[in-house]
Amino acid sequence: MKACCSLLFAAFVSVVSSAMADTGQEALERAIKHYHEGALRSAAIETKNALKENPKSPDALVLLGKLYLATGNGEAAEAALVDARENGAAEILT
Repeated sequence: MKACCSLLFAAFVSVVSSAMADTGQEALERAIKHYHEGALRSAAIETKNALKENPKSPDALVLLGKLYLATGNGEAAEAALVDARENGAAEILT
């Protein structure tokens, strides 16, 4: 019985962990959709949600930089794009 409960618990933790991992990617996908639709506020919220899950996501950092540029916040855009480049977005930014 104890082994059965341990297996069920391990399966539950695995399912919850993978669901949480998908959250950042799903938030980024929603952010990109909002960005292309011109809904910059919604895009910014979803981008920040994605970054909560994966603070070093180069894709999310690049999008955040683009959002800051679109809203006239050059300093924040530069910081986000530098972070993106430092986290592997060099091909995108060169």
